Amino acid sequence: MIPSAAAPHPSVIATPLRDGETILLHLHTKRYFSLNAVGGQYWKVLQGTGTALSTAPDESAPFWTALLEQGLIVTCATGATPAAWPLGDAPPTLVTYPALAGITFLSGGGVAGPVVI
Repeated sequence: MIPSAAAPHPSVIATPLRDGETILLHLHTKRYFSLNAVGGQYWKVLQGTGTALSTAPDESAPFWTALLEQGLIVTCATGATPAAWPLGDAPPTLVTYPALAGITFLSGGGVAGPVVI
């Protein structure tokens, strides 16, 4: 069941990419996630202290459930702001990736090196 209102977990960092995808990094669990373009738009709407999910489209329920189960959002008891949810060609999706330890990142200069977190 999705919460009536939610906000991003304070330990989650969101980075939008040029293609519309958004990458989420949970600093406590050291796991990262990607949102499709619609999920990224939903995440933008969610920013702040609390957003009412009761007006979100029905097909987004699995998305909110996944965010909650992964600890990416927290429930809010009161003070939720009603939201205007963007429409997309596909439902929002969340993809989960393994922990970051040992993953190689490329810098802008093309130099690769392991980053241990």
